[in-house]
Amino acid sequence: TIYPTDTIYPTDTTDTTATTATTTATTKTTTALFVATGVTGTSTAISSVEILIEGINGIYTSKQINNIGSCSEVPDFPFVTSSATGALFNNLAHICVGYKTGGPSAQCLKLRTDAVWENDFNLHESLKDWGSSVVFENWNGAQQSWWIVGGEPNGVETEVWGGNPPAEISNENITLPLVMNQACITKISDYEAFVTAIPQTVSATTNFAWIFNIQSNTWTRLPNTREKRTGPACGFMKTSSGRFVVLAGGFQLQTTEIFNLDTQTWSMGPNIGGDTYGGSMVSVKD
Repeated sequence: TIYPTDTIYPTDTTDTTATTATTTATTKTTTALFVATGVTGTSTAISSVEILIEGINGIYTSKQINNIGSCSEVPDFPFVTSSATGALFNNLAHICVGYKTGGPSAQCLKLRTDAVWENDFNLHESLKDWGSSVVFENWNGAQQSWWIVGGEPNGVETEVWGGNPPAEISNENITLPLVMNQACITKISDYEAFVTAIPQTVSATTNFAWIFNIQSNTWTRLPNTREKRTGPACGFMKTSSGRFVVLAGGFQLQTTEIFNLDTQTWSMGPNIGGDTYGGSMVSVKD
């Protein structure tokens, strides 16, 4: 799982500029990428966690965290897991356990500012097969609400959690329009999310796609994708040319396609150079 996060965890973010005469150090607050768990190139699940900070050259590098006056590596996630989902929720990094050997876990853990993982809440249904999620602000009175999909791989039920400490928002009964296989979700506005997946109960040669509106609790069907993608990555991009969703990879795929939210059309994008299954995508610039 990967998502952008403000540097709420003290990190070594010093940029050093060297000249022949002097060395000047400037400390700045920046935005980081939080990268955790997944699988290796040999399909081995891992529990490692990294915080990546953009340098002055635009290259992201892994940083240690400042824990009570000393630098240390970001602590591993307590579970070796893949297909997990995570978010910056209540101003802390959170991860809900995905697939793991030895049986499922419904735990969603937070990384405290003292670099300790702590269980924050338990889902009703574990994400034992796949997890996708988005966080919305000010949904139904909660300061933040985390919409989590994947606990019912053969059903249409989802879960919404909000508040601090978190509690399930049970009156937000969001049901999927179809039983979905490994949905990919990305937020496209303060009240909308793009969702794409292969339907399980309907014959389809490509992925279906929708926009879900949290204000009206409605689903709007979009044109199908150009290619059939199992476990793709998706992300939102806003440019001077308009608003777009980028869909990339999937099982044994390295192609991409781009959906123009303004014209409601798909077009093929650049090749990413390698098969990418179960990847994640984040927007690092506006």
